[in-house]
Amino acid sequence: MIRPGDPRLGSIVTEGRDGTFVIIGFPADEGCVRNGGRLGAKGGPDAFRRFFHGMGTVVNPEYRVDLRDHLTVSDAGNVAGDTLEDMHAALREVVADVVQGGGIPIVIGGGNDQSAPNGFGALDGLQRKHGGGDGGEGGVAPPLAIVNIDAHLDVRPLMDDGRATSGTPFRQLLESGQIEHGNFTEFAAQGSQCSADHAEYVRDRGGRIVWLSQLDGEITPNVFDHAVLGPAARKAFFLSFDIDSIQSSDCPGVSCPATVGITAADAMEICRRCGAHDGLTVVDFSELNPEVEDFRTPRLVVNLVYNLLLGYALKQKGKGS
Repeated sequence: MIRPGDPRLGSIVTEGRDGTFVIIGFPADEGCVRNGGRLGAKGGPDAFRRFFHGMGTVVNPEYRVDLRDHLTVSDAGNVAGDTLEDMHAALREVVADVVQGGGIPIVIGGGNDQSAPNGFGALDGLQRKHGGGDGGEGGVAPPLAIVNIDAHLDVRPLMDDGRATSGTPFRQLLESGQIEHGNFTEFAAQGSQCSADHAEYVRDRGGRIVWLSQLDGEITPNVFDHAVLGPAARKAFFLSFDIDSIQSSDCPGVSCPATVGITAADAMEICRRCGAHDGLTVVDFSELNPEVEDFRTPRLVVNLVYNLLLGYALKQKGKGS
């Protein structure tokens, strides 16, 4: 419902891939099942869209900013494919196309296995955009810094038959040789849910782990900026947000609910700060599972996306653009 004098996000969303931000749905949960998880996350993108159009004030009186002055939003729909591998390939290409065109993909999952094609798609798009050739800008593509906000590390090996799961995406990216030493951060990980071997793997490849226990119950701007945004300065930036990092009292509708975790308020602050990052290149939200809970959690993800847009708009307003 659109109420006079109260425009919401739905009033500024167009179809296609031309927005400053481009919504892409990844409706798949086979990767979760392969990793021993449960079904349901394939409904995440549609659950998100059910609330997206009616939430989020376009003119925010608290921050005194009109989103329409600083950004546009389009919806590219859901990727499709006969197999999970086909869907990964399709997602990689859509993300690459959007990044090459200067847009910022926001991918709604779906299983966390989406983060590998999202990362590879960003790398492809940056290379096409900056690497010269037809339509390229020339020069050298910036390095990609990855921040995985997650209770888990997600660096498991591929399955014996070489297939990916929701637990493998960052090993896939790190093993590719395209992520430079020091450009990978795990944030809000929980030692009770992470293998010691996997933690050692991350560190051996130059990654940093910020454990949930190091946050002392709250995420202050200084902590997040120092641990995450500082190392990502002057780089392209991939924010991968597995929402099972948020405590289940705030975020129950996920494939693997967490008794403890960051708060919804923490998560919104993170998104607002990341939206203001000059290098923001791609964002994904994983593991939204409406079969577990289909009201509070999709609304929370809408609020996370809204705060991402808000952070971007506030940055642009500060620049006078």
